[in-house]
Amino acid sequence: MKHSRCLLPICLVVGVLFQVEAAFAQAPVQRGESGQEEVGASISSSLAGLRQGATSVWNYEIIVLDDRPITVGTVLSSIVLLLIGVILSRMLSRVLGKRVLPRLGLHRNAASAIQSLVFYVLLSTFTLWALRFLNIPLTVFTFLGGAIAIGLGFGSQNIVTNFISGLVLLAERPIRTGDLIQIDDLFGTVEHIGARSTRITTATNLEIIVPNSTFLENNVVNWTLVSNMVRTSVCVGVAYGSPTRIVTRLLKRAATEHGLILDQPESFVRFADFGESSLNFELHFFIRIRNMMERRRVESDIRYKINELLNEAGITIAFPQRDVHLLAAQPLMVQVTPGDQVSVEPPTNDSNKAA
Repeated sequence: MKHSRCLLPICLVVGVLFQVEAAFAQAPVQRGESGQEEVGASISSSLAGLRQGATSVWNYEIIVLDDRPITVGTVLSSIVLLLIGVILSRMLSRVLGKRVLPRLGLHRNAASAIQSLVFYVLLSTFTLWALRFLNIPLTVFTFLGGAIAIGLGFGSQNIVTNFISGLVLLAERPIRTGDLIQIDDLFGTVEHIGARSTRITTATNLEIIVPNSTFLENNVVNWTLVSNMVRTSVCVGVAYGSPTRIVTRLLKRAATEHGLILDQPESFVRFADFGESSLNFELHFFIRIRNMMERRRVESDIRYKINELLNEAGITIAFPQRDVHLLAAQPLMVQVTPGDQVSVEPPTNDSNKAA
């Protein structure tokens, strides 16, 4: 729309200039007013000269392909046609994706994918039309295609791979705009899927650009592909001798009293293992997430609640501890010295004899 508003005044100015020149050329010369005759004739001849020069430049032949001349005018017209095609392609695809498809009940992710495909199809159509208007036969690209493939094949291999991967992502839609995904240690929300790369926003509000081929070559975890309901867990260890049934009830109570934890599927507690210094339990529950920070916030709330309930019940949360047993072949002598310093010395031969 902005480009069309800019082109309209230019077209009006050009039209006015041509009208002025035509009016001077066709106006009758009044006899008796010699000064006005000379001024009118001078202006008319100047405009006629400019028009003739512009026409000669416009029709100047740059090259001839298959007996088809390519002039300056056809080149400029093709460039203008291509620019108009880019503007129209963007406008039409945007109207289709933002207004038409949502009214038809199509999801915004599918509408975004169709919008991108329509844009590239329209752009390709206008490009072929501009080449046709330029009198360049498409058979020329049959010979140039091999040279371009050899010269630019190695340099543009990654670009072509990412572009094709982008088309595959838009067609198969393993990831969509708004999905929460994980690639190795990277967690983020998909903001935009482009032709060459995809923009992801992390929990720390960082924008990360990921090449599209990464999603097809690596394992990608899509947390919200089918549903945004996920299961997560919180682990806790209590001291040996703690009542396990009461611990289980308290853990389920911590999940039940949290407002963001779903009632269905029901939360459950698993007695995981007899640890080295604790009885290990796992509390599993289901939540709906939109980003990874929301999941971590819920897990933090559950840990606060578990600590509070266990303290009220007098149950100790275990910590790492170890019993050390000294197996000495002979008794150890412990000597207490002033200053609360304790030293341990092995028995001497005399003490052994006295014993």
